[in-house]
Amino acid sequence: MKFSDLLRLSISNLKRRKLRTFLTVLGVIIGTASIVVMVSLGIGQAALQTESIESYASLTTIDVWQGSSMGDGSSEDQNYITDDVLKTFERIPHVTGTSPVLRTNVIAKQGVYEANLQLQGVSNEYLEQIEVGEGKLPLDDKKLEFLYGNTVIRDFMNSKTGDGYYSTGEEADVDLMGKAVFIIFDTSAYYQSQMPQSALQGSDAGQSSTKPPKKYIVPTAGLVKGSPDEWNQYSYSTYCNVEALKSQLKAIYRKEPIPGQPTDKKGKPLDYFVYDNASVYVDDMDNVKAVQDTIASMGFQANSNMEWVEQNKKTMQIQQAVLGGIGAVSLLVAAIGIAN
Repeated sequence: MKFSDLLRLSISNLKRRKLRTFLTVLGVIIGTASIVVMVSLGIGQAALQTESIESYASLTTIDVWQGSSMGDGSSEDQNYITDDVLKTFERIPHVTGTSPVLRTNVIAKQGVYEANLQLQGVSNEYLEQIEVGEGKLPLDDKKLEFLYGNTVIRDFMNSKTGDGYYSTGEEADVDLMGKAVFIIFDTSAYYQSQMPQSALQGSDAGQSSTKPPKKYIVPTAGLVKGSPDEWNQYSYSTYCNVEALKSQLKAIYRKEPIPGQPTDKKGKPLDYFVYDNASVYVDDMDNVKAVQDTIASMGFQANSNMEWVEQNKKTMQIQQAVLGGIGAVSLLVAAIGIAN
C-alpha cells in the first residue's frame, strides 16, 4: 500500500469520527499551550525580578568594605580602604572604575529646625548614577555643596519642642533649596555645649564651658528625584563630592583627629584618608562574580546585587520546572487520547 493510500485512509477514518478527532486535537492544543504558558510565565517572573533588583541598584556595581583586622588592632594591622587600595582595584580585569565612600555625621539647622544627617562623600561617577529632581549634582571638587535625599526633609525636627514628622506626621517648615542651611561638622562639641556643666563634671555649675562649634553655610546643589513618600537607595542620605568634603574636614580639624578616622599608636591622625567603603564598577554583569571573588581574596568584604540575581535564578528554575511539569501532564493526557 502506498503512502498516499495510507494518508487517504487515515483522513477518511478521522472524518468518520469527527467528535473524537476534535477532542483529541483539542487535548493536544491544550497540552502544548499549557507547557508554553507555564514556562513563559516562569521566564517572565524571573525577568521581572531581575528588573526590580536592577531598579533598586546597579547589577554591575560591587560594594567593598574593610576586611577583618589582625594583630593588635593598630592602624598598621587594618585592611583599610585607601586611595592606594582603590588604584589596586582599578587594575583588576573588567573593572571600569571605583568610587570611595566617606561617611560623616553632621547637624543641619534652618531656623528652629535641625536634623542629624549622614553625609556621604563620593566620586562624580557615583553621583552621576543619582537622578536629580530639582537642582543639579554637586560635581565641583573645589566647592562643597550638598545633594539631599528626597526623604531627608522628614529628619528635621523642632529643636525647642522636639516635635518632628515621626511624632506629629507633619513635615518641618524647611526649604532646602530656597533658604540657607547651616551645617555643624563637630557634632560632639555641639552636644557638649548644649549640656549643663554639672552633667559633664558632676558639679552644681550652670552652663557648659564647651564652646559651641562653628556653623558653616553649605549651598544646596539639588534634591534627589522623588517625593518624601517615595523611596530609593539614595533617599535617606545626603551626598557631596568626596574631594570637597576631605578639604573641608582638613580645614576644620587641622591637626586634630577627624571623627571616624583612625589614628596611629600615638593617637595622631594619619596622613591619608580611610574610606568607610567603596563602589567598584564592572564592565558587564557576567564578570561581576569573578571580580567580586578577586576582591574577597585580597582580604576585603565584597557583595553585589548579582548574588540576589543568582539566587533568584535558582528559585525561578525550580518554579519553571514545576510549571512545565503541570503543562506536561496535560500533554500526556492528550497523548493518551491520540493512542486511544
